[in-house]
Amino acid sequence: GMTWSKTQNRPLLDQCNNNDQELSEQYDTPPQAIELKKPVYPESLGKSGNKGDAVIAFTVDLDGHVKNPKVIKATHPAFGEAAIDALLKSQFRPAQKQGKPIETTLTQPYKFNINSIKNGGVEAYDVSGDVDEKLPSEFQYDIPPQIKLSIAPIYPSNLLKNNINGEATVKFIVDASGHVSDSSIISASHPDFGKATKAMIDSYLFNPATKAGLPVSALLSKEQVFDTNGSEGFISPGTQQMLDNLKSNITIYHTKDLDNKPKILFQVNPIYPGNLRADRVTGKALIRYFIDADGRVQLPEIVTATNDDFAWAALTAVSHWRFESPLKEANKVIILTETLIRFELK
Repeated sequence: GMTWSKTQNRPLLDQCNNNDQELSEQYDTPPQAIELKKPVYPESLGKSGNKGDAVIAFTVDLDGHVKNPKVIKATHPAFGEAAIDALLKSQFRPAQKQGKPIETTLTQPYKFNINSIKNGGVEAYDVSGDVDEKLPSEFQYDIPPQIKLSIAPIYPSNLLKNNINGEATVKFIVDASGHVSDSSIISASHPDFGKATKAMIDSYLFNPATKAGLPVSALLSKEQVFDTNGSEGFISPGTQQMLDNLKSNITIYHTKDLDNKPKILFQVNPIYPGNLRADRVTGKALIRYFIDADGRVQLPEIVTATNDDFAWAALTAVSHWRFESPLKEANKVIILTETLIRFELK
């Protein structure tokens, strides 16, 4: 087989600047990595030979544990996942001020490449192709937008359970700030594939297109294939295991049965759908999901929601959450639980 390179990690502690004061004034001794785990190159990207990078912002708490990690850059969703995995297993010595530990916020960059391939591989998503000359002048650009943050779509669980494959295409505008606006479903083999793709695209961030050196809007489209045997690494081994567990009627517990409520380790906030934010619409969505023995969310479903866009935004976010393993009498178990997500304008 191929040999994966270990990722070249630059030294830790690219400080997140706290605007209120320089970080060096906040502590006498900076936080230090006792053990910085290297991420594993995602197996699902091996065939396509991708290189890329991820940046995670996080807090080192008073005990040296990683708290509130947030993916701020991931050129492919699998790189963001691998970086989070590695960081959650890493251990730090907290910063000290006047002899006492204090919390600090840091960023950690991760690079992924393959040694055996020229240039370390190819970028996972390349926004290419000539601009359509029929488009209005405000959508003409010299340099296309580049993906800064991508997340995986959710495979709608009703379709996944029934082994239904399909695809969807969404067109959208990347505005001059790099945010997605005006996304719409052009085609979908099943409505839920369309909604899942749109919710995924809405949470992307880009470095915007430029024209004569200035940021401009760009009109793009993306086709997303949903394939239960696909190379896109949709069906993780954990999800496959969960589907098998449900078929074999394994015991599913509830939070009340556990020794403790599992602590959340990684939480993605849902993207407020742009059209609803603009119209100042508020709402909520109730999401039901399994937490498997490894603390990963599996097969999340919409129970109720005030609006379809809120439902799919909530579903997409929750699908990426990570918890501590649910424990019953110190044994790892699977639980079914639900979370109400509110969309409110500050």
